[in-house]
Amino acid sequence: MHPSDTNSPDAAQVPNSNSDCISQADDDISDLLGYETVPHIATNLAVALDLAKRGFAVFPCREYGPKGVIKSPYTEHGKDDASTDLDFIRRWWLHHPKAIVGLPCRRNGLAVLDLDRHRADQDGIEALRGLGYDPDTTSPFTVDTAADGRHLYFQPRDGLSDSSEHLPDGIDIKYNGYVIAAGSTMADGRRYHTGAGPLALERLPAWPAALLPPKRNDFDLTRLLGPDPMPVDWSEVKRALVYVDPDCSRDEWMRIGMAIHAGSDGSQEAFELWDGWSSKATEPGKYNRREMVGQWRSFGRRDGINIDTLFYIATECGWTRGLDISADDFDDLGEQKLKPDATPSRLTFLSPSDCEAAPSRGYLIKGLFAPGDVACIFGAPGAGKSLLAPRLGYAVAQGTETFGMRSKQGSVFYVAAEDPQGMPGRVKALRKAHGEAEDFQLVEGVSNLLADKSPDLVALVAVVKERRPALIFIDTLAMAFPGLEENDAKSMGRVVAVARLLASWGAAVVLIHHDTKAEGATPRGHSLLNGALDVALHVKRDENGVIRGKLTKNRNGTCERDIAFKIAVEDGGTDEDGDTVTLPRCFELMGAAKKTDERLSASVKAALDILDTLGGGTTEKAWREACAEGRTVSAAEDRESRVRAFKRAAERLIRSHHVEFANGRYRIPCGFDDCEDET
Repeated sequence: MHPSDTNSPDAAQVPNSNSDCISQADDDISDLLGYETVPHIATNLAVALDLAKRGFAVFPCREYGPKGVIKSPYTEHGKDDASTDLDFIRRWWLHHPKAIVGLPCRRNGLAVLDLDRHRADQDGIEALRGLGYDPDTTSPFTVDTAADGRHLYFQPRDGLSDSSEHLPDGIDIKYNGYVIAAGSTMADGRRYHTGAGPLALERLPAWPAALLPPKRNDFDLTRLLGPDPMPVDWSEVKRALVYVDPDCSRDEWMRIGMAIHAGSDGSQEAFELWDGWSSKATEPGKYNRREMVGQWRSFGRRDGINIDTLFYIATECGWTRGLDISADDFDDLGEQKLKPDATPSRLTFLSPSDCEAAPSRGYLIKGLFAPGDVACIFGAPGAGKSLLAPRLGYAVAQGTETFGMRSKQGSVFYVAAEDPQGMPGRVKALRKAHGEAEDFQLVEGVSNLLADKSPDLVALVAVVKERRPALIFIDTLAMAFPGLEENDAKSMGRVVAVARLLASWGAAVVLIHHDTKAEGATPRGHSLLNGALDVALHVKRDENGVIRGKLTKNRNGTCERDIAFKIAVEDGGTDEDGDTVTLPRCFELMGAAKKTDERLSASVKAALDILDTLGGGTTEKAWREACAEGRTVSAAEDRESRVRAFKRAAERLIRSHHVEFANGRYRIPCGFDDCEDET
């Protein structure tokens, strides 16, 4: 992903020069880097700009936080978002002015030996000496880390990987990952320091051959795969594949192919099985037979990849044999953990009359969210997800209608992990437009729900249990679960488990997330998330600036409902410089969608004209009777034929968005070209 696509509320307001976005500072930082560099600007930004000018891609990382958060990326896709573009770098540090500098290794042609001293009994520097290497002279470019360790920089060598099992405790290899760049200063003042001058690839030696990981053949494969693998049950493989969505991520698709290849020694029959499953993908360009053949031929034996890899993936999609992820993997989610019941479960049998008498699920927003749901609003960065979500929450807090849907009043928690500075302004804009909503509560201070025994999760669960909100938004999933491996089943399983835990006291939980690069019909990441959702709403902006929400999954009603809005602004007063502050909000459009350009038949046009004469909106009965009484919709003598013609016309008008149906009434919506923002 290009850095310009990051989900920043001020992404369009990027200064054109460094002096516009970072105030001049008087301290020279050459003593931090060990050589002359860009003086008189903020320290960490100076480091980032200097490296970028030398051709090294960089990205911002967190300068504070608990273990697992500190030094993690601020960017949406981590090191993959790294850039040498100076304007993008200035933009990042405009939003995170104290961020430390992340330096991807492999992308920049680097390999780093990481010598740690995290524990009293751990000393990577001395461990390297024990291998016969002098930490002071083995590489001409070394960095003293903020944790009293050391980084030794090299150029990579063939056969290098991140595996450090062959090295003593305290020595790690950084190759596919990233390191914090020399010159970076943590929030507490600790620094990454080098006196070795500027980083330059031509100065770096090749990685020491003796420190390369052993070749794969040097491993005992029986230790990895077992001495006598059990025969593959291909009928079970076929059944497991049924549970896995062929529109899954490419990484998952590859692992499934490698698993089938490993289980069959690359047989043609196994290829046809993988190919047949892959061919059912619906995303455009997803399936290509020629590519399938080439990929199959490239597969060889891969460490840790066998047929159980497929079964593992299928398990997370609902397949039931050999569950690999148990509730014990999430021991800290005490309320969610499954415990064996001391007594046998009691089965309940319902007759059709019992089913008819059973209570309905109820609703929060009728036809959209119900109590206990786990839902997801997803779309591209800047598509309007974080404008639509608070609008829906505000309607529930007030108990008012939204987008033609009734809501049931209840308290709302909006967890603003993504933009705690900007979200209050959006709530202020909603208050100006719709009045007070005391039951809408903006929740700040949540920054990590992913970590085991997360203090943020403990606090959030406690208040949810005490106050029992009706609706909870988590905006966004990426920021609330930093470091999340989105394509990993276990990691995404924790997200689902956390959401279900929060929903266990009756709230609907709505996750705000991103879509795939192909803008598909499912949220980004492992298919486990989409499989667990009760409601999925895809938000996308069109070329006219209209934002539409399309339901791709809905257990509470039809997926045909279109939610459409534009961005309106409210007057937020003036800032400290006297400049006008504008506050964005969601402005609902009454039309379900833009009318199509298809020509209407005379019969259909006549039905539309009759609805117009009825004031543009009425009940189905009144419209049907008016159409059946005349002969403009149908000239048939038989009344039933005229009624059937009306039904056909009404269906066509709904499909073409010339007419919408809501709350028991048909109406002619205002077209988007005619609906203007209120401001």
